[in-house]
Amino acid sequence: FRSNYARQFDKAENRMHSIKAIMAATLGNLFIPRV
Repeated sequence: FRSNYARQFDKAENRMHSIKAIMAATLGNLFIPRV
């Protein structure tokens, strides 16, 4: 159970990090346009 829970938590954390990265990238492009 513990390893399964850890795996699920890993997936959720990775998804959260990727969403944060995508949001940071898009918001950064919107507010700070780099040419």
